[in-house]
Formats: sequence, C-alpha cells, structure tokens
Amino acid sequence: MIIKPFPKNDGATLALVLVFLLILTVLGVASMSDSIIQQKSSTNIYLENEAFHTADSAVSAAIHWDEIAGNALYGTDTSETKVGQDYCVGNNGELTEIEDGENCAVAFEDHANVIAYARVEYLGCGTCPNFEMGVSPSIGCNAWKITGDSTVAEKTNAAVQSWVTKVGGCFSSGKGSELIL
Repeated sequence: MIIKPFPKNDGATLALVLVFLLILTVLGVASMSDSIIQQKSSTNIYLENEAFHTADSAVSAAIHWDEIAGNALYGTDTSETKVGQDYCVGNNGELTEIEDGENCAVAFEDHANVIAYARVEYLGCGTCPNFEMGVSPSIGCNAWKITGDSTVAEKTNAAVQSWVTKVGGCFSSGKGSELIL
C-alpha cells in the first residue's frame, strides 16, 4: 500500500471556510438586529393601544360616574359640576378628585404602570341637536365635555374626548344660547 502525501493548497481551504463563517456571522447579526427592531415596534404599538383604551375607559368612567352610587359629576344644575376638575381613575371606574398639577397616586385597575385621568367641563346650554321643532321655546340641552388622559409605562400618552348632553331646562349659568358639539 502506497500512501500519498496531501497536495499543497497553501491554506486556500482555510481561507474559504473563514470567509464562509464571516458571511454566516453577518447574516446572523443582521437577523437578530431586525428581530430586536420588530420587537420594539410591536411593544410601542401595544403601549399606544393600551394608552388609548385606558383613556377611553377614563371617559367612560366619568360619563357613568353619576349613575354609580349617585355620585354626580354632571346633572340637574351646574353646581353639581366642578368645572375643569381633574379626577384620578382607579379600580372599577372609581373617580378621586385631585388638585391642579397633582399627580395621580392611584394605579388604574391595579396596573402599577398605568395612570388614568378624567376631566369634566360644562360647555353650556342651547337647543338640543335634532330637537328643533320650529316652535318656541325649543327643547334645551346642557352639554359637558369629558376628557380622558392616560399614561402607560411613563412614556406613552393618549387622550380621548367625548361629549354628553342632557335634555332639560337650561341652567342660569349657561355659557350661551347656541350649543355646538
């Protein structure tokens, strides 16, 4: 049996393997980087959605607060409405008054990184939309603007507004005769 020595190739195979490994490493790092960017993007979208839905829940809580245990925010006269009052929204839609510039100390629905605020503002009284009968006097509506704000993870904010009208006599402290919603 005759043993032949390996042919000399001056390290070309080693160089080819190293180039191939370098290409695989670059592709691996690029795909990891892309995955990290996609993860951050989906996290931001999640936080934005969470902030929007929390702000919407704050509006809903403020609108329905007068129906829960008789706690009126708006109602039969403007004395029941603390114009421009901020409320912190906690568990089960419970509203707690807070002072101007004061931060909410209550987490929304026990989520430590979610804070929700609601604000109720009286807009005035005027003719109810879709109730113009062509006879005097027209049916009067009192209107309120409800704003919900939320902060999620201390960096994502959202605001939602809604308007509430209640049919009834105009309050003496109404802002005007024309109601624009």
